[in-house]
Amino acid sequence: MIKNKVLFAGCSFTADSGFTSENQIKFHWPHLLGKHYDFDIDNIAIGGMSNEEICFRTIERVTQNPHYDLAIVMWSGLNRKWVYFSDNNVDDFTIINNGIIVGNMRYHKSVQDYAKLHYGYFNNRYINVKRFLLMIKTLSTMLDAVRIPYIFINGFEYQFDRLSRIYENDLHTALNDDEKKMIDFSNRPDEYIIAKLRDLRIIMDSIDRSKFLNHGNYSFYKATVDLADDGEHPGPKSNQDLTDELIKHIDDNIMLSRENI
Repeated sequence: MIKNKVLFAGCSFTADSGFTSENQIKFHWPHLLGKHYDFDIDNIAIGGMSNEEICFRTIERVTQNPHYDLAIVMWSGLNRKWVYFSDNNVDDFTIINNGIIVGNMRYHKSVQDYAKLHYGYFNNRYINVKRFLLMIKTLSTMLDAVRIPYIFINGFEYQFDRLSRIYENDLHTALNDDEKKMIDFSNRPDEYIIAKLRDLRIIMDSIDRSKFLNHGNYSFYKATVDLADDGEHPGPKSNQDLTDELIKHIDDNIMLSRENI
């Protein structure tokens, strides 16, 4: 019997990271979900991927194969950068996460200089939030167009939900100190800030939040209660809790095309 083909995309929380190869099959949520439904899994997640890269690679894979029965995307850290180097190298990349460099060019001086410049001068958190919302909108629009059911999962904590719900009458009291710093509160007139927050609200309101798995009202990172073999990634119970929520969400909301579940 033909199995449902499911696309998984994300960072290391979705990629085969954290557990030993033996425990990966036993405890990691894509494997647990695949085992429960007998899915045919295509997992394109890679540790450290930025949200932009997750969005692009998912669009690319769906363009190559528009016949998935379900796509599950766990979004990554908001300020991560996934950068390609050298005109003449088709696949060289490195990860720059809040100044921490991971990958095969981590000791290259030009990469170190780039990381310092990016996070010292060019990382704009408001724009990161806005563009992330636009990535969500872009990917959801594309998946709707090709009629692939999808589930989005918050891998980390994001500020867009709070910021988009702050209205004019509570601007001064609702923003916390970090949010005020993020939008340059002390140097901008209220009308300017209100307009910028309204931009977020308009995009936010256009996104179908029912397609998000609201994992215990928290992100997967914040909902983590135990750790994997590497002591860094979510552990067996955390992965099982996520799997249980996904199963309930799929059973309640997703009409899979095959009949073998």
